[in-house]
Amino acid sequence: MNVFVKALTLAFVFCIVAGFPGVRLHDCNWPHPDVVDLPAIFPLFHLDPDDPENYQFAKTDAYIKPIIENGATILYRMGR
Repeated sequence: MNVFVKALTLAFVFCIVAGFPGVRLHDCNWPHPDVVDLPAIFPLFHLDPDDPENYQFAKTDAYIKPIIENGATILYRMGR
């Protein structure tokens, strides 16, 4: 587990212990500009959106995993 994921996991644990019911994913581009938002998941807009091969979910999945593992509800806002 890299340092960022450890820090993110601790932050989510704090939120759960503090009683925050969820995490809003919006403007997640700091410190990682390559997660959550539409240009990160579907970076090449000229490609066919019906082809699953044109999507890149791995980094966003890794970003969201500690949120889910710590029991928080996710409000996923996909934007630009």
